[in-house]
Amino acid sequence: MGDHKNNPDYHSELVYQMCYEHSLDGIILTIPDGKVLAANPAACDIFGMTEAELCALSRSTLFDTGDPNFEHLKIEKEPTGAIRGDLTIVRKDGSKLIAEISNRHFTTGNNEFRSIIIIRDKTEKILAEQKIRESEEKYKQIVELSQEGIWVIDKDNKTTFTNDAMATMLGYQREEMIGMELFEFMDDEGREISERNIEKRKNGITEQHDFVFLKKEGTKVWVMISTTPIFKDGRYAGSMAMITDITQRRQAEENLISSEERFRELVENNNDVILLLDKNLLTVYRSPATWRTMGFTDEERIGRSYLELAHPEDVVDIKRFQQIVIDNPGKPVPIRVRAKHSDGHYLWLEGIATNLMHNKSVNAIVVNLRDISEKKKAEDNVQQLNNRLRIATEAANVCIWEWDITTGELKWDNAMYKLYGLNPKVDAPNLMTWTNSVHPDDLTTLLKMSDEAIAGIRPLDTEFRIFRESDRSVRFIRSKALNVIDKKTGAVLKMIGSNWDITENQLAKQEKEKILADLIRRNNDLEQFAYIISHNLRAPVSNVLGLSEMLINDDVDDESKPTVLNGLDLSVKKIDLIINDLNNIFQSKQRIGDKKETVYFQQIVDDIKFSINHMVEKENVSLKCDFGKAEHMVSVRSYLYSVLYNLILNSIKYRKEEVSPVISISSSIDDGKHITLVITDNGKGIDLKRNKEMLFGLYQRFDQTVEGRGLGLYMVKTQVEALYGTIQVDSELDRGTSFTISLPV
Repeated sequence: MGDHKNNPDYHSELVYQMCYEHSLDGIILTIPDGKVLAANPAACDIFGMTEAELCALSRSTLFDTGDPNFEHLKIEKEPTGAIRGDLTIVRKDGSKLIAEISNRHFTTGNNEFRSIIIIRDKTEKILAEQKIRESEEKYKQIVELSQEGIWVIDKDNKTTFTNDAMATMLGYQREEMIGMELFEFMDDEGREISERNIEKRKNGITEQHDFVFLKKEGTKVWVMISTTPIFKDGRYAGSMAMITDITQRRQAEENLISSEERFRELVENNNDVILLLDKNLLTVYRSPATWRTMGFTDEERIGRSYLELAHPEDVVDIKRFQQIVIDNPGKPVPIRVRAKHSDGHYLWLEGIATNLMHNKSVNAIVVNLRDISEKKKAEDNVQQLNNRLRIATEAANVCIWEWDITTGELKWDNAMYKLYGLNPKVDAPNLMTWTNSVHPDDLTTLLKMSDEAIAGIRPLDTEFRIFRESDRSVRFIRSKALNVIDKKTGAVLKMIGSNWDITENQLAKQEKEKILADLIRRNNDLEQFAYIISHNLRAPVSNVLGLSEMLINDDVDDESKPTVLNGLDLSVKKIDLIINDLNNIFQSKQRIGDKKETVYFQQIVDDIKFSINHMVEKENVSLKCDFGKAEHMVSVRSYLYSVLYNLILNSIKYRKEEVSPVISISSSIDDGKHITLVITDNGKGIDLKRNKEMLFGLYQRFDQTVEGRGLGLYMVKTQVEALYGTIQVDSELDRGTSFTISLPV
């Protein structure tokens, strides 16, 4: 044993053994084929295995062959037999970590070839480097993206660093500011302040203060500066400052001061009463106007309850308002109350109360009041006048409306709603509601007259019709309005007008006009009958009288007697024919009282076609009917039959030679109130330029080539008018004729 202690090789081996066992680096001993012979404790910790587990593995299985460095280091090993670099190792649990690997080959004393691998775990180093990079990046981003300016100057007061926020704050680019002296960014007064502050920095004093810099274009910017001195080796090397733009804050503070001054002036000189009350309505403040309005001094009222001044009838309402105000912090509550004046009479006051007890700077209920005693008196007078006007308008059935031209707002009284058949709780009056109620035939004219009234051309004074949906009736309205004019511009601001129902008067007027028209028509008929009697009957009657006188006086010889008797017979037959025509006309005018029924147009045409079937077949007549839009109507069937019969018969009688008659009959509904029948043919046509005025006259004939007495069209027009309809004709020679009949539904 003593020999070992004196043996230098023994000591060296002992040192190597201790280094191997206690090394922080992993050490693995392998042979050329890669088999692991030994591993120190550090290597076992790195791989998470025991030494026996490591020795059971080959060298190549300890490393991640997918690591790009694996092949690189493998190639590097070829010429020298040694490698050094980073490789990814695979631990027992499958996790991976990056380690620094170094490899050396050596030969033992027994001439055996061995390889030793030194493994150093770089995980902590990599994490530390990553944290450093992340920290550097984070602080870089903080500096670059900071909303505050960062400014560094050296010991000579020259700019060495500034971030974008600082440069933008002063209107510069960062590159422009580098190298510029601090004093270039301030006026003379600022320089004096800055020089004093720099002396403080040199003494190691850090401070925060407000300052004014000059921007590049010369305007001032207020900032708050937090300055810290920089020392290197104990010597002053410059300063770093964090700078915040407080220009807006300073402006706001100045505005606040100015606002407070203005508010104080407004409160002191305002004519409105301003009271601050606590939750029990005790007075804690009164504006100067309170004394001018209510007559009590502050000494008399401060600390006293407002209820002491309330009218006895208003106390309950005031307590209700008090609770509403307390329950709604910050929400203005409108109030109207009576309050006692110092001389004993009561004032009417109107305003708002706002609960600001949650606002520590106020901590009270703020009440703003205005004396409206004169206004209330005027309102009462207006209300009395309105009541009288309402009674008067209701008695006269007059409805009042008001139209604000600038806003389009329309106001109606209750009578207007009743007139238009609308519900004031459901139907809000507006231009759309009104125009939808106006009869379509009257709307364009009415709107034009309204525009003229707005333009000041003439006041609105007109009559129109409305359709009342509630009872589906048409009402006639009279409307008059006055303009409210802007005295400065002359523009019309409002129209105030009245409507009243003139339906009864209008219907009476229409009935009167109808009766008058009927009388005129009857008179014309009488004149025409007189004409018939005086002309058509005079000749045959004269013949009868003359011939009968010859027979009575025996002035006729036997040879002439048959001739005279034949003439007498012809004259009597002609008289009988005229009398029959007149009888038919009288009957047509009297049968309007016949029972009305549902009449189908196609059925009438079929009946007519059947009655004249021989003529239809003989003349090869084509009857085309289109009653798809209106198949039937309620009317006097005999009249419609007669009208269509005469028109169809005329179309056949007055056909073109060698052209088969084509007669088209169609129906339609116009505006929901009239049915239109159109009868068109391809016949000879009529020269309307010469014959239009006489076309529907009695015994008027315009084509002597066809047998007839001129009675058909007269009967057609008479019967159409008896049904309260109208008939129009459109025709040209050789181009056919079209009759249009309009009958009320």
